[in-house]
Amino acid sequence: VLVLGGMALRAASKKLRGHAQLEPSWYIFIFITCLLGWFAGVLGGDDIFSELMLPALESANLNSYSGVNVEFARGQQLMDAGRIAFLNSTRLDIKKSMAFKNNDVFCVAPIVHGNDRLATYDFWAVGVNCCSPTLPNFHCGDFNNPRAHSGMRLNEDTERPFYRLAVQQAEAEYGIKATHPLFFTWMEDPTMGGTVGAAVGDRSGWLSYRNVGNPGKNTAAGNESKSLGWMQEQANRWWLMEASACFVIQFLLVAAATLAFSRLGHF
Repeated sequence: VLVLGGMALRAASKKLRGHAQLEPSWYIFIFITCLLGWFAGVLGGDDIFSELMLPALESANLNSYSGVNVEFARGQQLMDAGRIAFLNSTRLDIKKSMAFKNNDVFCVAPIVHGNDRLATYDFWAVGVNCCSPTLPNFHCGDFNNPRAHSGMRLNEDTERPFYRLAVQQAEAEYGIKATHPLFFTWMEDPTMGGTVGAAVGDRSGWLSYRNVGNPGKNTAAGNESKSLGWMQEQANRWWLMEASACFVIQFLLVAAATLAFSRLGHF
C-alpha cells in the first residue's frame, strides 16, 4: 500500500509539473482501493480474532479437569478451569434455571449431580437469549444432548456480571446457595466441533451471525455450541471468505474502472 501510494504521489506530481502524457488515474485508483482493502482486512481480522480465536486461546491456556463431581467440588478449587468434564451422570437442573434481562436475556442453569440438594451450587451453564425471561426453560448449549457432560469456561468479562445477577435471583427464588459460581457453556466435548444446541441466541453486532450460521434474528433452535475446535474452524472459514471477497471486489472495481477510463481516454 505504501509503495502504491508513493507511485501515485510521484505520478500526480509529474502531472502537475506539466507532464501531460503521464496519467496518474490508475495509480491513484489502485492505491485507494488497496488502502480500503487494507483497512477492511485489519477491521475484519481483529473482529475474527476477538470474537472467535481469542476465546478459544483463553480457554486453551486455562487448565482442564475431568471427572469432576459437583456435589463435592467447589468453585474456589477450580478457579483456573477452562474446560471441565463432569461425571457422566451430571445434568442441568432446568427447574432451577433463571434469567436476567438487560436488553439481552442472560440465562443460567445449575449443573447438578443426582437429585439431592447441593450444599452450594457453584457450577452454572449459561447462554444468551436462549431462555424465557420469566419461566424456567433453559435452552442453551447442548441442553438436550444426553451425551453432554462438559463445559467450556465463559471468558466474556462484560457478560459475567449479568450472569451473577441471574444466579443471585436464583438463590432468592429457590432458596439455594452459590458461594463462588463459575460459568460454562454446556456441551458434549469442548475440544471438538460444536454440536447442535443453543450457546447464544439473537445478539447485536455484525459478527453475531457467524456464531449461529444465520444472519438476522435467530431463535434458540439451530444455534451451535462454541467449542474450541468449532471456533478455530469458523475463524479459518471466515478469514478465507473475507479474503476471497476482497479479491472479487477488487477485480470488479478494476473491471469497472477499465471501462470508465476507456471511455474517458485515460490510461
